[in-house]
Amino acid sequence: MRGREDIFLAQSQAEETSLFRRIVNARSSQTPVAERLTRERADEPLVTDVNLKQIAALTRRNYGSVYNTYNSLVETLQEMIGTKTTTVRKLFNVPSSQVRLFLVQKDHPYRFLHTLVYHDYKDFAEFLKASHASKATMLRHLKPLRDFARKFGVRFSYETLSLQGDEKRIRVFLTMIFWLATDGAGWPFDDLKREAVGRVVDETVTLYDMNKPNYVTREVTMYYTAIAHKRSSEGHVITYDPNQLTLRYPTANMFEELQPSLAQDFLFPKFSTEGQMGESAAMYFVFNFLPLFGTTNSQTMARTMERFRHYNLPLYTLVTEFLAKLPVAFLTSDRLPEGAMNLLKANLLANVVFTLEFGEDLSQVIAYEINEHLVAMPDNSLLKKRVRQTLEHVVYVNELDELKPHLDALTEAFYKDVLQVAQQFAPKSKVRVAAMTEQAGLGYVDLLSFLMAQPFVELVSPDDGLENVDLVIESATVPDATKRRAGILTYKWAASASNDWFGELYAELRQIWENKNEGSRDENFDY
Repeated sequence: MRGREDIFLAQSQAEETSLFRRIVNARSSQTPVAERLTRERADEPLVTDVNLKQIAALTRRNYGSVYNTYNSLVETLQEMIGTKTTTVRKLFNVPSSQVRLFLVQKDHPYRFLHTLVYHDYKDFAEFLKASHASKATMLRHLKPLRDFARKFGVRFSYETLSLQGDEKRIRVFLTMIFWLATDGAGWPFDDLKREAVGRVVDETVTLYDMNKPNYVTREVTMYYTAIAHKRSSEGHVITYDPNQLTLRYPTANMFEELQPSLAQDFLFPKFSTEGQMGESAAMYFVFNFLPLFGTTNSQTMARTMERFRHYNLPLYTLVTEFLAKLPVAFLTSDRLPEGAMNLLKANLLANVVFTLEFGEDLSQVIAYEINEHLVAMPDNSLLKKRVRQTLEHVVYVNELDELKPHLDALTEAFYKDVLQVAQQFAPKSKVRVAAMTEQAGLGYVDLLSFLMAQPFVELVSPDDGLENVDLVIESATVPDATKRRAGILTYKWAASASNDWFGELYAELRQIWENKNEGSRDENFDY
């Protein structure tokens, strides 16, 4: 499993980023939540000193190694801030995402990525010379980036410093890889003003009558808009073909509708009406694969479903009938919260849109690349079989002929979505917790309510004893407590526990749960 740093940072730079986060997290964990909130509201620095011996002990690394990395990190922070200060309050109270971005933009993969889009060098030899690297070294540094591109069906041409592949795939790849590179901490597009691109996205959302995205999703859409502008202005135009449209919504020509109001702030490239309509349809597609309609709000989700029913009836039928027919208990017995069901519907719609457009669900390629917890979940061949059977039933009974060639890809995409939702809301394994507190009054109602609210926790009754219990939470350590709970993990509690205790307890419960899930990679658990 590769993380973001593995794609963009060399080992030494990744170690600097990791050390910076360790220092901040160590101080954060030592500061009570109430105090942290007070400091944040007052805009006061959290990190005021650094204990490298503590960091070395926590990371189980040699102190000398940590000390050397720290010195390099200080130099990096001084360069980034533009000062020679060594004051901890100034150096270690900047966002970690900005520290990472500063390092990313100096390394080979990001500079190569920038060159692919903005043609900073005439050929690969000139790029190598400017980078002071041999061809073998550079290719080794670019391998993770190249491997990630291949997952999107995109290839690099080193001789011409260009991208090869389907234009829509190239744009999705560039959007995601620039987002992974910056983490939203900086605007990477030299030729466009961020504020102007934001206006384009906002006005397009209004034009297409879409749900308003949160500001992070809005920023991702701005990345796509900037990339689409650059690519299309260089002749890589997505032309309009009504026979190839995945989404049948009557998309307005955003070039004609938006250019007058945007005036000189954002100039659309000039090309034919077919190109304008094709680019407009591509923008609408982006809004549906993210998806902007991914919401827990039932009223908003109902509006989205109605739009799919009216304009894309086969897609609407596939998702609604699949959820109605899939024989799994957490769906048929209404155990899934309404908000979670809305999110599942949104994800399944996005799965279909992506699969019909590309032949596979690239959105899950992205998700599994950036979230290692998804990969850690055990497989379930029984659930996958039921997903396949249900999809076949829905497709053939409802004569959804255009979906038949995509059954294999849809099975994989739908299975992964249902599996992840099932694991979170109807988990195969639960953490069995015995609360050894005084069984009287309301003294521990907050603790018990907290435990009962966790879908992956099973609160054991005192009548059941401690057999097969994963964690004992005790408010008092009686003389023979150690003997009674021998070999069982223990968490000490108090009726006056602060909010920090709840956070620590949740982290411990979650870790125990993930450890239990890792015990078996293939379970035919009946959800």
